[in-house]
Amino acid sequence: MKTRDLVDHYRVAKGYWFVPHMFGFGVTPVTWQGWLVTIGFAALLVADVRFVSDQIAQIGIGVALFALFTMVAIRKTEGGLGWHWGVRK
Repeated sequence: MKTRDLVDHYRVAKGYWFVPHMFGFGVTPVTWQGWLVTIGFAALLVADVRFVSDQIAQIGIGVALFALFTMVAIRKTEGGLGWHWGVRK
């Protein structure tokens, strides 16, 4: 794989915050907005586990946070979400 292919993979059009993983399933934040959403999701998930005492409530809040993060990531991912094997065309 050429370095240029790798650099181009992590470049997104205006309005997108994430790119799909080069191999496998998932997304990677590539703008400050994407990183802010990702760090915010992680911080809220840690706060949920740390400060919510009821286990059922923890699970419910965690699932809701995961669903919200996933919806944002899908909407803001250039090229869509799916299984990838190599450089985007």
